[in-house]
Amino acid sequence: MLLDTSGLFCLLHKHEWEHLMAKQVYATAATRFTHNYVLDELVSLAHTRRIPRHELLNFSKQLLNDSRVDVIWINEALHRRALDLLFARTDKTYSTLRCR
Repeated sequence: MLLDTSGLFCLLHKHEWEHLMAKQVYATAATRFTHNYVLDELVSLAHTRRIPRHELLNFSKQLLNDSRVDVIWINEALHRRALDLLFARTDKTYSTLRCR
């Protein structure tokens, strides 16, 4: 499962309307991966939504230290490959879980 910003925010913030669904989907995922751009974006989103900093930082640290979550670190070559992939698949959408 790709852990995107919206899904992680739902998982983090118990008052989001899809928090319980996010917890359930996360718990049943056979694999979990994300990348550092998503983690960076999560920090910005959480600050904008006024999530207490200590909650966000603890959540982020848990993700980084969780052996069941693979964090992919983006460099220039990988960023360019990702853009090529997106250009080749402009008809696709990638997120299914959305928070308000």
